[in-house]
Amino acid sequence: MQGTRPQSYLSMVRFPTDNLFVVAGRSLLPSAALMTLGPRDWTIGANTFRFEPPDLLWVKIQGECSREEAVQIVNLYRELAEAQPYFVLSDMQASMGMDAEAKRYMSENLRSGWFLGIILFNTRLLHRALVKGVILAAALTRSLDEPPRTKIQFVSTREKALELLEQWRARADGGRG
Repeated sequence: MQGTRPQSYLSMVRFPTDNLFVVAGRSLLPSAALMTLGPRDWTIGANTFRFEPPDLLWVKIQGECSREEAVQIVNLYRELAEAQPYFVLSDMQASMGMDAEAKRYMSENLRSGWFLGIILFNTRLLHRALVKGVILAAALTRSLDEPPRTKIQFVSTREKALELLEQWRARADGGRG
């Protein structure tokens, strides 16, 4: 029996704005094409994701994250990172946490090399503890070949998240010079 190629994850999630990438359940464009096109949106459960080229993923987490949603989120993050690492800005105001299986799955499957940095805003103590726990577990399970952990910062508002993002980008640009 001949093996089948896994379907692109980007072609399986719902695209609220269009179906540009989906034909017969297959992705029309490679993930790298996402970096050169305009913004793209995805919905996983009640959570929304918006990629803005060249390197920014907006995330809005709502409700409690199940294991099934965690699998879909990790798949989305992984596929976006195939083109290049990116920043994540995540609004946590409506997040209610994760079930135990979702935490375990994320901690075992997220890779720091996918992200340039993660900024979470509108967070509560629950969110900070949850994220730090997942990140610590991911760091303990990463291979020795992986680069060090991604920068993660908690700020109070979207505006402060954008300010911090600009600072990180300015530092990165200054280091290239």
